[in-house]
Amino acid sequence: MNQREIDRLVATEILGFTEHKSEVGTTAFLIDEPNDRTYFFLGDDREFSPSERIEDAWTVVDKLQEMKYQVQISTHGGTYEVECARYEDVCYFSQEERTVQLAICKIALEVAGFEESE
Repeated sequence: MNQREIDRLVATEILGFTEHKSEVGTTAFLIDEPNDRTYFFLGDDREFSPSERIEDAWTVVDKLQEMKYQVQISTHGGTYEVECARYEDVCYFSQEERTVQLAICKIALEVAGFEESE
């Protein structure tokens, strides 16, 4: 799964954005209806990219916390580990990646039940 697909899934499946397709069938815009925002999302020109931009990744952390998950971030010699736990139903997830943004996105997708396919 490439970073564009990770960004699209995080936006639509985790944050609840609405996806609008271009004439050729790729995602062109993401609409954050509750906050009345539209993000351009075509090719490499993405205005919303939680896998790359830390400010967008924090939006994902906020959403996980709204879902009653506790999020902990730590560093391990050049990588970042994100741990996510919800003790009321004994859920625990952990992801380690080269950037904290990518680790946050992958853990959010894991929480939502998405398996990473290479």
